[in-house]
Amino acid sequence: MRLIIVVILIGIMRSAFGQDSVVFDNTPFIPNSTTCEKAATQADIDSKANTLRIARGPLFGDEYERFYRNYMVTKYGIEIVGRGCITFDFEYCYTDRMQKIIEAKNGDNFFIRTEDSIKKEFKIFKTLVPAQRKKYIDFDFTYKIVDHKADYIEGYANLVKELHKRIDFSKLDFQGKIIGLNLVIGQTGAVNKCEVLSKGLSGADAEKIKNTVKELHWIPARLYGFEVKSEKIIGIPTTLD
Repeated sequence: MRLIIVVILIGIMRSAFGQDSVVFDNTPFIPNSTTCEKAATQADIDSKANTLRIARGPLFGDEYERFYRNYMVTKYGIEIVGRGCITFDFEYCYTDRMQKIIEAKNGDNFFIRTEDSIKKEFKIFKTLVPAQRKKYIDFDFTYKIVDHKADYIEGYANLVKELHKRIDFSKLDFQGKIIGLNLVIGQTGAVNKCEVLSKGLSGADAEKIKNTVKELHWIPARLYGFEVKSEKIIGIPTTLD
């Protein structure tokens, strides 16, 4: 499949606000096997379901960018997905179609106008003490972009060991080496939701894993100094060797 080098939307977000390490999202955007035409059709379908996603990249994990992405998703419902400088043409087609849909609804140059206003908001945000930044957080929202990610209270290695104490993975009807989990961890550190991403597990085995994971306590994610509900994707190896 043809690769194209593309700067999606209004360019790479550098700005006077600085830049840190490059960030790429590891969650699926659209299936790799799709065509440009199908990708544009999928954008139409997603927009009607109010699932608004825009590929952009590369992204830099600095404070302004986190602010920008969270502002866009909480205020406008638009998720900015980092995909890197080199992207498949179907991702460009999806983003191009989605951008046109969004601008048809919100007016020409929507992304330029909103980024200008968000930069002004960020300058205000930077003058505030941590307690005053609370107004920029939606505590009902499940964040993907945070300052400090949620973590198991005793660390990932101990999480794996604890799950192996509670579950005999050798008895699961599963051929893979890693079981993927998508967690929603609440403000208190409780696991509000656990979705098994790996295919091939029986319903009973999947439920056992989900229920066991929900028994464990986590350190919640933090954003702007506050504990927030967040999404976290992890992989659990089926063996300890």
